[in-house]
Amino acid sequence: ISALVVDGDTLYAGGQFPGFGVTARPYLATFDLTTGALTDWNLGPSGFVYSLQILNSNLYAAGNFTSIGGETHGRAAIYDTQSQLMSNWDPDLDAQANTISASDARVVVGGNFTHGTIPASYLAVFEVVYDVQFVTDGTEGATLSGDVNQSLAYGKMTSAVTAVAPTGYQFVKWTCNDVEVSTANPLSITVDGDMTLRAEFEMDTVTLKYAAGDHGQVSGDLDQTVSYGGNGTSVEAIPDTGYEFFQWSDGLDDNPRTDVNVIEDIDVSALFVPASYTLAYSAGTGGSIQGIASQNVLYGENGSEVLAVPETGYDFLKWSDELTANPRQDLNVANYAVRIVSEES
Repeated sequence: ISALVVDGDTLYAGGQFPGFGVTARPYLATFDLTTGALTDWNLGPSGFVYSLQILNSNLYAAGNFTSIGGETHGRAAIYDTQSQLMSNWDPDLDAQANTISASDARVVVGGNFTHGTIPASYLAVFEVVYDVQFVTDGTEGATLSGDVNQSLAYGKMTSAVTAVAPTGYQFVKWTCNDVEVSTANPLSITVDGDMTLRAEFEMDTVTLKYAAGDHGQVSGDLDQTVSYGGNGTSVEAIPDTGYEFFQWSDGLDDNPRTDVNVIEDIDVSALFVPASYTLAYSAGTGGSIQGIASQNVLYGENGSEVLAVPETGYDFLKWSDELTANPRQDLNVANYAVRIVSEES
């Protein structure tokens, strides 16, 4: 074992070992410090690991490997212990690296190399460039405006990226590794490591509000919240005695009313008008009506007088509602439809 570092309850070990006991774990392994057990974590470097460092959530490794974590990395690499992904940083050293030391912005490597991605022999200082990717949460129709793949040094600001919500949705927040980063939109952020920033969206909601005007009430759920494009529940306008439903304030006259496929807020009142009743008088065989035979009268008002006039050879007997007053005038009316019942004299 050439290198040991501790991060919380995890011990990282690097060296020239092929494994521990009967478990193959070549050159790099972790142990659970609470139990002492070897973990299943295995990056499988292709060569020895001589130096390790933990900084923030990053594990820095140096050795004579040319691949680690299934990716090409020439003798030094960075692994993000939170995202469990290898950094894209690759110094591409041509020979063994014996030691590594890092800050957030730079990585210093010493070893037997004579060149890499920068011209340096035996000691090299690299400015770490981090990859920042902007993605959506997969909401259909959601898009991003701006440079969604940026590579920047530590402490630099990304260019702004805007999350564009599709119809019926709204932007909520940016997250990284399922942790909220910002609600700003567009977003420009300071780089402190490799990041995948995900724009989160949620479906819009619309509100349905129903109220009663004078002389009535509305039954049902009067204050509803439904998803964009969803359906409300039924409401019914109920007039007071002597009144009748006219229409809703948005011009609809459905009653009961159920709003469907709602894509905008609805706020309406039920409108009521005085009830209008019909007084209909008609003559049977042998007579006629004198006066207005069909009258429209508001609830509680009085009709005008009508007279049943028998023909020659007939006498007035009664009205079909059994009243015998003649002439007659209906007072404080509700609804009448009457006719003369005449009898031959």
